[in-house]
Amino acid sequence: MKNYIALTFAKQETTDEIVKEHVGYLRELAANKQFILAGPYVDAKDDEVGVFMFKAADKAAAEAVLTNDPFIAKGFQRYELRELKIATEESGFKPE
Repeated sequence: MKNYIALTFAKQETTDEIVKEHVGYLRELAANKQFILAGPYVDAKDDEVGVFMFKAADKAAAEAVLTNDPFIAKGFQRYELRELKIATEESGFKPE
């Protein structure tokens, strides 16, 4: 599994209902061991919303994770997707 990060941007104002759907979706991803982290920016500017980090087999699978998120699927947000190599000893990073 590869690590992906999505930067999210608002297309329209969210509702309590869509936030609950989104949180439920994140819980599904967590149960499948795909969820890493997610959250809104404290100092968001313009249409910025937050970050969503997760695991997926490849870019196509990562796109599917995002397009199935209720925020994206229902047109509340758009995203920019990036693959991320996390600096760990397993990835070759040795803190010294």
